[in-house]
Amino acid sequence: MITENTTVRDQILEAARRHLSRQREGIHVSSLIYPLKHYYRTKYPEAALSDRLVGFFMAGRGHHSIIQMLAAQPQYREVSVEWMGIRGTVDIFQDSVIEIKTTRIQTLLTPERIAHDHQEWILQIKYYCAMTGSTRAQLWLFYLGLREGDQRRTAPALQVFDVDPGDLEAIRAEMLGRKQLLEKAMATNNPSLLPPCPAWMCRDCEFGQICTFAGRSETQKEKLNAEAIEIELL
Repeated sequence: MITENTTVRDQILEAARRHLSRQREGIHVSSLIYPLKHYYRTKYPEAALSDRLVGFFMAGRGHHSIIQMLAAQPQYREVSVEWMGIRGTVDIFQDSVIEIKTTRIQTLLTPERIAHDHQEWILQIKYYCAMTGSTRAQLWLFYLGLREGDQRRTAPALQVFDVDPGDLEAIRAEMLGRKQLLEKAMATNNPSLLPPCPAWMCRDCEFGQICTFAGRSETQKEKLNAEAIEIELL
């Protein structure tokens, strides 16, 4: 006889939820890329991640760790960096910055689509380059279920992109601007100063009921995001 053990399932999910919800001290690269998320996570630490979101994180983190283990020696994985009070952890850092992303997207991404739809991935790489002084970087995308042609079947796939970070001094100036804006929002309890998160983050966000941008259309968010970025760079 086989019976489902929901008790053990719930224990595993809760352990993962606690791990994912742990508070980190200070400002991190992710805080600058997703400042609104940082704001609400700091102000409302009691908000709980849904089982669905915990599952997504578990799947992503598991594949992420395996790729790191296979591709780099331990001393080159999860390399901690810090610059001007901003902390970061580079997935793989030896001769270049390597950022690994797992995705549920089912079609191959082009460089143009990444630049338009996933600017945050490239921004993270640029920030790590600015912090380390590296002018070489790569984005590794691991697709959890890439659609095979016009068939309904899916299969895992790996895609690698070379990334030119550009002007590192300009990137550093941008980082400081974002840091100052986040610090001001935190000090004044004013999340409306911050740009919204990417749309894909809003679907399962644990702060959906209280977020300043809840219910806004994607067009409105893009406009507000552009305005916030313009303000922070002045």
